Amino acid sequence: MSLDTVPTLVLTRDAAGCAAWALRLRDLGARPISFPCLEIRDLERPGVQAELQRALAASSWLCLTSPRGVEALRVRVDALPAALRIAAVGPATAARVRERFGRVDVEAGQLPGTGATARGLAEALLARGEDLGHVVLVTADRGRRELESRLGDRGVSVERFELYRTVPTPPHGPRRDLRQVLAER
Repeated sequence: MSLDTVPTLVLTRDAAGCAAWALRLRDLGARPISFPCLEIRDLERPGVQAELQRALAASSWLCLTSPRGVEALRVRVDALPAALRIAAVGPATAARVRERFGRVDVEAGQLPGTGATARGLAEALLARGEDLGHVVLVTADRGRRELESRLGDRGVSVERFELYRTVPTPPHGPRRDLRQVLAER
C-alpha cells in the first residue's frame, strides 16, 4: 500500500485517548495524527466522596456511562457494596468496569434493536421487569440526561453524580494550518 492510499486520521480526544486509538489504528494500517484537543478533569466538590458512599450503600444499581466515569469513581471508592449491581454503556466501559470492579451485570446493547448507548442501557434495565430500586448514575458534568430521563419516566429513582469534566486543551504553541501538518507527514 502506497503512502497515498493509507488512510490518515486526525485524533482529537484527550492525550491518553489519542495514544490508545493511534496504536490500534496503526495496527490496522492507518496513519493516525494525534492532536489532543480535550482534557479530562476530576470535579472536586467537598463531601462528594461521603455522599457517593452513602448513595451506593442505599442503591440497587450503579450505572456507568464511560471509561472516564469508571476511573473517576475508582479514585473515590475502593470497593462497591457486594449487593450493588453494575450496568455499563458500551463494551469499552464494560471492560473498564470488569478491570476495576470485577463484574458487569448489564451492558447496553444486549437487547436486539438497542445500541451501546444510554438509551440502550435504560431499555436493558427496564426489560428486566423488576423493581430497579434506587439507581446511582456516574457521569460527566455535561453528560446527557437520557438514561436518567428514561428511567425516571418509568418511576425509577436516579441519583446523578457528576465526577469529571471534559474541557478544551489550552493551545500548545502557535496555530498551524491542518493542511500543512498533513502535508508534512
